[in-house]
Amino acid sequence: AISRHFGAQLIDAPAPDITVQRADGSTLKLSELRGKVVFVNFWATWCAPCRKEIPDLEKLAGMMKHVPFEILAVSSDRSWSEVDTFFGGQKSKMLIGLDPEESWAARYGTEKLPETYVVDRAGRLRLRFVNVQPWTDERIHRYLEWLATN
Repeated sequence: AISRHFGAQLIDAPAPDITVQRADGSTLKLSELRGKVVFVNFWATWCAPCRKEIPDLEKLAGMMKHVPFEILAVSSDRSWSEVDTFFGGQKSKMLIGLDPEESWAARYGTEKLPETYVVDRAGRLRLRFVNVQPWTDERIHRYLEWLATN
């Protein structure tokens, strides 16, 4: 039902193991988040639809605090200065990483930013959402809660 309501594509394949650069210089691998449901969101500060959906993604991250869930926001920006400016010094509820070459976005088959992939607790891709979505919609929460607790 979730795929029908939101035009999401159902997928069942291992999620490519992304490695992104964090603001503190460390790296984060998607596989380090195994055991949690992960929203992998490909975005950039120069992408108007991406900027539009970030507040809803922040709300979603806050609403899902009670279950094993993370949003990994993979930015195509070239440097952290653009990302820092965009967030205006505010701490994000999402895990943010840089992919300046867009190599991970390409591996996932991303055609147009923003795109979001749902990775289950076992590291398998479940859904692909293209473009901006109503991330605060209760049906999305119920689906994610179900995925995170089963």
